Amino acid sequence: MGKDGFVIYKSFFKPISKLSDEQLGKLFRAIFQYQLGEAFTIGEDIEMAFEFFKNQFELDESKYQCTVERNRENGRRGGNPNFKKGSPNPYYTRDCKEITEDNPEITEDNPTLPKITEDKHKDKDKDKEKDKEKDKKENMTKENAFSEYPAEWMEVFDEWLAYKADRKESYKSTMSLKAMAKKLYNLAHGDVDMARRIIEQSIANNWQGLFALREESESNTASVHPGDGLDVHPWERPTQGESFDDWKRRLRSRVDSVRLSQLIKMLW
Repeated sequence: MGKDGFVIYKSFFKPISKLSDEQLGKLFRAIFQYQLGEAFTIGEDIEMAFEFFKNQFELDESKYQCTVERNRENGRRGGNPNFKKGSPNPYYTRDCKEITEDNPEITEDNPTLPKITEDKHKDKDKDKEKDKEKDKKENMTKENAFSEYPAEWMEVFDEWLAYKADRKESYKSTMSLKAMAKKLYNLAHGDVDMARRIIEQSIANNWQGLFALREESESNTASVHPGDGLDVHPWERPTQGESFDDWKRRLRSRVDSVRLSQLIKMLW
């Protein structure tokens, strides 16, 4: 048969499930003898089941020989050439169909392949155009979001966006970009150098968001005295589901006892 093995499909079980173990043994032996090309006889009790298998084997063999022939032709012609996706390939036959004038075979009289009229680079050009359109759209979105800020801030915003891209995160709209820019600008009090340090702080700690510099928070804390108006930083507020003890334990490592007492009075 030309192959080292054959396939028995799971769907074959149902038609033979009524056979006895003895009949199954005879059927199994007959299948192997058929596949090995040996002479064999089929009893009437398993003849119908064997014919079912034989028909499937013949179909599989036909598909196999077709694949072998196609691969042989493709190899002789140097492999699959580049051609337009979705269009018929004029170099090769499919499903062992006969080669025609529209799909000529290479012979001594016809040593060249038919000319392909499609531009093989067309698909690549389309992909490049799509990438350009995407980049153009992203640049327009950033320009709209950051237009109110001085030019030196563009580099700072790009640094943060590059970090977010490395984390496989992004801002989905102009509105979200504007909110990010405003938050960073306010945290840095309009100071570009401080904004860079804020970004470096988030990157160093692998934080998802932007937060006030720790030294800035600590200096603000030291200047607060009883009776002053208390400016509460977002990180000082209890998070959702955080217990009083956990919140107090978290703040104790970052603020002094005076500020912690003020925060407890204000927030709890």
